[in-house]
Amino acid sequence: MDWCLDQAKVGAGDTVLDTHMGSGTTGLVCLRRGVRFIGCEIDPVHYETAVARLKNESPNAEVTGGPLAARPVD
Repeated sequence: MDWCLDQAKVGAGDTVLDTHMGSGTTGLVCLRRGVRFIGCEIDPVHYETAVARLKNESPNAEVTGGPLAARPVD
């Protein structure tokens, strides 16, 4: 993902949106680069894994949000 962000010319002051965050690899690269990151993940197991990885990488990083309850659309 570091290479991908290089190719996209992502730098300080940019924000990366990852709509399929998985285990948070893109978020880790953003933390290491000092780039803002917004991640979305529907699977609660992957979400918790991503949060744990991000907090482990940078315990002082602001990790906010939480799983949202999904319900069928009427």
